[in-house]
Amino acid sequence: MLLKKGVFASFPNEWTTYVPFNNWIILALFLIILFGIGNAFASLNGLLKKERKLYNLTMLMGILLVLSTVIQVIVIKEWFLATVEFLFIGLIQILLGLFGINAYKKG
Repeated sequence: MLLKKGVFASFPNEWTTYVPFNNWIILALFLIILFGIGNAFASLNGLLKKERKLYNLTMLMGILLVLSTVIQVIVIKEWFLATVEFLFIGLIQILLGLFGINAYKKG
């Protein structure tokens, strides 16, 4: 997205009426910060501290992914193959967090 190559070479003109930006750069930076750094923080926290907070962060990141995907479908009014994949990945993340919390409670 940041390099504006391939399918991301141009921003779809029909989306400019639905979203508050007109290029991929702002969207790419937002997603890198939210999901890239957010998941990296959750992973490092889990590797270094091994606390219950890891499972809460995992669930939170999954919920954010599902919510952002649903909001994208509502705003843009289009489904893509990646939309289904992101929903699936978000649900897996939520389930992993729930399983982790359950296992942590059992000891």
